[in-house]
Amino acid sequence: NLLVNGNTQLGNTFITGTFTTGEVAIKDNFIETTNTALYIQPSQIGSVHIMGETLVIADNGDVTINGNLFVTGSFSVNTLVANEIQTNKLTAQELTSDQIKIATDSASTIIASEIDLNIATTSAKVNSNATAGTATLPSGKTELIISTDKITADSMVYITPLASTNNQVLYVKSKNISTSNPTDSSFTISLDNPLVTDLQINWWIIN
Repeated sequence: NLLVNGNTQLGNTFITGTFTTGEVAIKDNFIETTNTALYIQPSQIGSVHIMGETLVIADNGDVTINGNLFVTGSFSVNTLVANEIQTNKLTAQELTSDQIKIATDSASTIIASEIDLNIATTSAKVNSNATAGTATLPSGKTELIISTDKITADSMVYITPLASTNNQVLYVKSKNISTSNPTDSSFTISLDNPLVTDLQINWWIIN
């Protein structure tokens, strides 16, 4: 046993057991503490580099990961900035974008723009370049015309009211297909009797 009560300066030192200093123990491939927290670089002087620049923590709090990050729990951020997001399920209370592209099983793409989600005008007509969207049937109107070049004679159109229709059936009254100019094509959503309030309608074209 060697007991040193003063300062000790060593060169290369090999320890076959556990190196203990205060509440921190170092042995083989682990570092642990008996305290409630283990602090690394608490002075925030300089940056911390782990696994050859794989993980870099800067003194201003920025963290750089040069690899993939897998999270088995929840991932919470105030603002998420990404060039591309791939996910099996996306749930959002509000989604705002200049353009949203959704790939379907049929390898076709649904493209929806903010300008395509406008409320219908007094003529109850909406222009769109998308295969799905939301439109509004104004109060006092019985028909809503959706102009889109995605509609064809073989298209199936699904519509869902987002509020009460007063027990009326909302249906697709007609499809107007223009072979010379597809942008002039449209379909008409109708009710038998007008409502006293505006009615939002989700619509979806499947080709």
